[in-house]
Amino acid sequence: MNLDQMMLWSTATRFHDWSSGEFPQRLYATLERCGAIGEPAWMQLPRRKRQKARVPPASEFAAFARSPACLDSRGHPSFTLGGSTPAGEWEASWRIDGWDAEERRVEGYSMINVRFRIADQGPSTSLIEAFSSVYDEDATEYASIHPSVEASDLGGLDGPYRDVLVLGPMLAGIYWANFLGPGHAELFDLAALASIDAAVVRVTERSFLLVVSESLADATDPAFRSRLIPLNDRFRAALHHRPRGSKV
Repeated sequence: MNLDQMMLWSTATRFHDWSSGEFPQRLYATLERCGAIGEPAWMQLPRRKRQKARVPPASEFAAFARSPACLDSRGHPSFTLGGSTPAGEWEASWRIDGWDAEERRVEGYSMINVRFRIADQGPSTSLIEAFSSVYDEDATEYASIHPSVEASDLGGLDGPYRDVLVLGPMLAGIYWANFLGPGHAELFDLAALASIDAAVVRVTERSFLLVVSESLADATDPAFRSRLIPLNDRFRAALHHRPRGSKV
């Protein structure tokens, strides 16, 4: 196992309106509570150099994310925060694109990517509880957690996920933790996936949540692919169709 690499916690959607800041605030509080992130030490705002963080408590994060300083040239929140925890440094980037009310979709993608470290090889109980509790069909289209370097290798030109499962920016393949909401969940025969043997499997009419093992440290070992690739094949077999552009 290699605990030197950072973990990547990704959340993305095309079909959920995050513009109120309610879900980003809920995710920020969850990340803080489970220890993936700590108090921000620095922030990178649009058109500004990295500076000392001036971030309010989690209960006021929605207002902070919508403040003029956090908006890009299009008027949308786009910023990065960073700091450290006892396990090591962390960094979180937030991009909340505009909402097209007529089309009922995001004008592009809204994405939150968090890189963080874990301290040991023990059970990831708080991380699993956080991931399982923060997502539902009203929250997001897609989310995952996996060691960052290993995720890049899986999706590389010679990696087993080079032929993406759904969409490159989202579900390229199956990772240690996975959430599928509206936009992704309906592409699969969820009933065919409900019997997967894993640490956590949660199926609803419009969502699917899967955590493969009890410890995220397991996924730092390349041998963990022997568990992921058969699962990826099972998801591919349960796939009704892929949306246009899924090979990007």
